[in-house]
Amino acid sequence: MNTLNDKEILEELILYCWIDEDFEVAEALKLSAEEYLKNAGIKVNYESSLYFLVVKMLVKHWYDNREILATKDKEIPYGITCIINQLQIINLGDSNAT
Repeated sequence: MNTLNDKEILEELILYCWIDEDFEVAEALKLSAEEYLKNAGIKVNYESSLYFLVVKMLVKHWYDNREILATKDKEIPYGITCIINQLQIINLGDSNAT
Protein backbone atom coordinates (compact mmCIF):
# COMPACT_ATOMS: atom_id res chain seq x y z
CA MET A 1 0.00 0.00 0.00
CA ASN A 2 1.34 3.43 -0.87
CA THR A 3 1.87 5.92 1.92
CA LEU A 4 -1.15 8.23 2.09
CA ASN A 5 -1.25 11.74 3.50
CA ASP A 6 -3.85 12.72 6.12
CA LYS A 7 -6.24 14.19 3.54
CA GLU A 8 -6.15 11.03 1.42
CA ILE A 9 -6.74 8.88 4.50
CA LEU A 10 -9.77 10.98 5.44
CA GLU A 11 -11.11 10.85 1.89
CA GLU A 12 -10.87 7.04 1.91
CA LEU A 13 -12.57 6.90 5.31
CA ILE A 14 -15.40 9.10 4.07
CA LEU A 15 -15.93 6.84 1.04
CA TYR A 16 -15.70 3.61 3.05
CA CYS A 17 -17.97 4.81 5.84
CA TRP A 18 -20.43 6.94 3.82
CA ILE A 19 -19.80 9.95 6.11
CA ASP A 20 -21.29 12.55 3.72
CA GLU A 21 -17.96 14.37 3.31
CA ASP A 22 -17.87 15.63 6.90
CA PHE A 23 -14.12 15.88 7.42
CA GLU A 24 -14.45 16.95 11.07
CA VAL A 25 -16.45 13.85 12.03
CA ALA A 26 -14.19 11.59 9.97
CA GLU A 27 -11.06 13.08 11.52
CA ALA A 28 -12.41 12.82 15.08
CA LEU A 29 -13.37 9.18 14.56
CA LYS A 30 -10.03 8.42 12.87
CA LEU A 31 -8.11 9.90 15.81
CA SER A 32 -10.30 7.91 18.21
CA ALA A 33 -9.61 4.70 16.29
CA GLU A 34 -5.86 5.40 16.33
CA GLU A 35 -5.97 6.03 20.08
CA TYR A 36 -8.08 2.92 20.66
CA LEU A 37 -5.55 0.83 18.73
CA LYS A 38 -2.60 2.53 20.47
CA ASN A 39 -4.16 1.65 23.83
CA ALA A 40 -4.34 -1.94 22.59
CA GLY A 41 -0.58 -1.86 21.93
CA ILE A 42 -0.79 -1.30 18.17
CA LYS A 43 1.39 1.30 16.50
CA VAL A 44 -0.02 3.71 13.89
CA ASN A 45 0.95 2.20 10.55
CA TYR A 46 -1.00 3.27 7.48
CA GLU A 47 1.47 1.37 5.30
CA SER A 48 -0.20 -1.81 6.59
CA SER A 49 -3.40 -2.55 4.71
CA LEU A 50 -4.63 -4.54 7.73
CA TYR A 51 -4.11 -1.57 10.04
CA PHE A 52 -5.94 0.77 7.66
CA LEU A 53 -8.77 -1.75 7.28
CA VAL A 54 -9.31 -1.98 11.04
CA VAL A 55 -9.26 1.84 11.33
CA LYS A 56 -11.92 2.04 8.61
CA MET A 57 -13.98 -0.70 10.27
CA LEU A 58 -13.82 1.01 13.69
CA VAL A 59 -14.73 4.39 12.20
CA LYS A 60 -17.67 2.86 10.32
CA HIS A 61 -18.89 1.00 13.39
CA TRP A 62 -18.71 4.10 15.58
CA TYR A 63 -20.26 6.32 12.91
CA ASP A 64 -23.15 3.91 12.35
CA ASN A 65 -23.71 3.54 16.11
CA ARG A 66 -23.25 7.11 17.31
CA GLU A 67 -26.39 7.36 19.42
CA ILE A 68 -25.87 8.20 23.07
CA LEU A 69 -27.14 5.00 24.65
CA ALA A 70 -25.23 1.91 23.66
CA THR A 71 -26.60 -1.58 24.04
CA LYS A 72 -24.96 -4.98 23.98
CA ASP A 73 -25.62 -5.08 20.21
CA LYS A 74 -23.34 -2.08 19.73
CA GLU A 75 -20.13 -3.67 21.03
CA ILE A 76 -17.10 -3.86 18.76
CA PRO A 77 -17.90 -6.61 16.23
CA TYR A 78 -16.02 -9.89 16.48
CA GLY A 79 -14.38 -9.43 13.05
CA ILE A 80 -12.78 -6.19 14.21
CA THR A 81 -11.49 -7.73 17.43
CA CYS A 82 -9.95 -10.60 15.43
CA ILE A 83 -7.97 -8.12 13.31
CA ILE A 84 -6.92 -6.19 16.43
CA ASN A 85 -5.70 -9.45 18.00
CA GLN A 86 -3.67 -10.25 14.90
CA LEU A 87 -2.12 -6.76 14.84
CA GLN A 88 -1.26 -7.10 18.55
CA ILE A 89 0.58 -10.35 17.81
CA ILE A 90 2.44 -8.73 14.91
CA ASN A 91 3.43 -5.75 17.11
CA LEU A 92 4.50 -8.08 19.89
CA GLY A 93 6.78 -9.87 17.44
CA ASP A 94 8.20 -6.55 16.25
CA SER A 95 9.01 -5.44 19.81
CA ASN A 96 10.71 -8.77 20.58
CA ALA A 97 12.89 -8.43 17.48
CA THR A 98 14.49 -5.19 18.72
